[in-house]
Amino acid sequence: MISPPRSNRAAALNAGIAQVQGAFVATLNAQMCPMPNWLDLLLAACDDPQVVAVFGSHQTLTLETSAQVLVDRVEAARPQPPRRMTPGWLREAPGNPVAWAIRGADHALFRTRLFADSQVGRFGEHYDPPTFYGVSEAYLCYRLLRAGYTLAHVPEAYVWRSPPPNPVMAQARIEADTTARTALDLLLLLIERDPAARWRLITAPRSYLRTCTAWLTATLRGRSQPAARLIRLRGALRSVVWLAQAHLLQRREPH
Repeated sequence: MISPPRSNRAAALNAGIAQVQGAFVATLNAQMCPMPNWLDLLLAACDDPQVVAVFGSHQTLTLETSAQVLVDRVEAARPQPPRRMTPGWLREAPGNPVAWAIRGADHALFRTRLFADSQVGRFGEHYDPPTFYGVSEAYLCYRLLRAGYTLAHVPEAYVWRSPPPNPVMAQARIEADTTARTALDLLLLLIERDPAARWRLITAPRSYLRTCTAWLTATLRGRSQPAARLIRLRGALRSVVWLAQAHLLQRREPH
């Protein structure tokens, strides 16, 4: 799906989902190579009728270059989600790294019926771009949890991925990914702490945007974040705020 106006991965995922007639749909990126029993492992997690989406793990295909080693180390250092992610898990610990826990639709299994749920819908094609890569996936899974569904993580179900060819490209991808997901995690945390936040996104988006960026800046300065990273994160948060606003306006939920 490379031709405007639907030039993003979310559009490709939705196009595939629209053609599915079975009870499950598995999604993989072109550069992903699943282990032989990958699908069996994900399907086994669906023996629990409460589970509607299952995610596995990444493993770098080879470790021959410094770029491959860099990507592999970052993947290994990421927080690992529990085997079951429930609405209770999200409510009890709103600081949980929701976006990190959702490993992405580049290696996942979904129950087809969930995409017909009006509280969930499909992947947001207006999120990727102009915001940043992967938002539509993380936000879909956030909506799943808010709608009462359960997600599963099967760490032993691996897909192998071809990493960027050089360290500069690898570092750039890691920076962009980390910036986007950190901003999304922080915004979701803020919304969970302040239930009125979702309405401020609609009624006073500009002032609330300033509040969000100020909160984010203060939070990260306390963690000794470099100034350049603060600027990137504030820009990413700005995109996520407008993303959330667009989603809420689209839903037109009653006050």
